[in-house]
Amino acid sequence: MSRNKNMPFVFVFFLLLAGLSLLSVGCAVPANKTAALPDYGVYTGAMPLMEVPALFSLVEQEESVEEAAEEDEEEQSVLSTALLYIPNRIFDLFDVARLGVNVGPGLGIDLRATKWAKVIFATDTSVGVGFQSLRHLPVCVRSRAKLGLAFISTPDLNVLDWYHGDYDLRVELHLLLIGAHVAVDFGEIFDFIGGIFTWDPMDDDFIVG
Repeated sequence: MSRNKNMPFVFVFFLLLAGLSLLSVGCAVPANKTAALPDYGVYTGAMPLMEVPALFSLVEQEESVEEAAEEDEEEQSVLSTALLYIPNRIFDLFDVARLGVNVGPGLGIDLRATKWAKVIFATDTSVGVGFQSLRHLPVCVRSRAKLGLAFISTPDLNVLDWYHGDYDLRVELHLLLIGAHVAVDFGEIFDFIGGIFTWDPMDDDFIVG
């Protein structure tokens, strides 16, 4: 009798054991499972291979656009140089020398050999008219008391002074009621010679566009 009573417990025990065995088999992963399957689960920052050709194509398109833009600029530059060659040489020639006359009370001298080497002792209240190349106004309205030596000078408070070039050789005198100046710009001489060969060292040529 005791043997028959223990049969249900034995049967249940075997069922539990079989269930646990099946569960462990179903959850187990082969050791080489990770190596056998592609790894899509973690993003490592690498670009998918299928997108690489598209990227190269995009880079090539951008390079083509840049090359086309550079070619257009070169064509425009050549066209601009050809169309404006004569007008630019005329402007360059008239940039070389300037002169003017002032009327008004004053006294002084202004000597310059470039803007870094000058001697100035001048005071006047005057108006003037003259030739200041084709790029600058031909008039002057000023009231000044100015001192200068080498590259140092007192500031200007003029309404409209004469144009001064960085590379001027300039002489200006004012005596009582009359003043006058003459200036030769060596930078513009160099620019005119360079312009003959389509070089613009002063970067003042007109361009198309």
